[in-house]
Amino acid sequence: MIETASSIPGFLIPGAPLTLKITAVSAVAVIGVAIVMALARESRLVAVRGAARVYVDVFRSVPLLAMILLVFFGLPVLSPTLRFSGFWCAVIAIGITEGAYTAEVYRAALASVGRPQRDAAASIGLSRTRSYLDVVLPQAVMPAVAPTVNAVIWIIKDTTLASLIAVNEMTLRATSLININAKPLSTYAFLLLLYVVVTIPLGYLGRFAERHLGARLDAGSRLR
Repeated sequence: MIETASSIPGFLIPGAPLTLKITAVSAVAVIGVAIVMALARESRLVAVRGAARVYVDVFRSVPLLAMILLVFFGLPVLSPTLRFSGFWCAVIAIGITEGAYTAEVYRAALASVGRPQRDAAASIGLSRTRSYLDVVLPQAVMPAVAPTVNAVIWIIKDTTLASLIAVNEMTLRATSLININAKPLSTYAFLLLLYVVVTIPLGYLGRFAERHLGARLDAGSRLR
């Protein structure tokens, strides 16, 4: 039996790699979904724009917890081939819901590149695709950096809900430990500390990336 508070770090910290793994894979899914949806919102095809808008409106309205439970318990009812592990259910649910939120952030970043710059790209003979790759996307990156870091921080906190489908990340380990040592205050306090230790450096990393990218863009504009 675990008797002392000193045992808490040894029990919770081993859950950190799984938490970070869920975060990393989910972040890739979220960013991928968001980029596709943001570009779809700018499509010339009405059907594509409409489908992307419906996706964003619907999944921004769905609680993440409900989506996790739907993916974990609901999809296998449709087909046994749709039965995924708790890890992948969490990734799918986070990717779908947070992707909808982040898509709006990226759409706003794309919209921040004014029409005159797009028209100028077209006037020198650039195709729509080349205009996006050479003019729009490079300028949209800067306003998207900080929101992307914020999205990753949200994803880290979202991983706590994976404990409800038996994913043995830090939160589930904390709950299991409390059933043994009956010390919820010290156990959950250390759990919160672990999340702070993980998320604060991400914020500083985002600010560093924003400054570094801003300096490179400024240098590039001076060279041109």
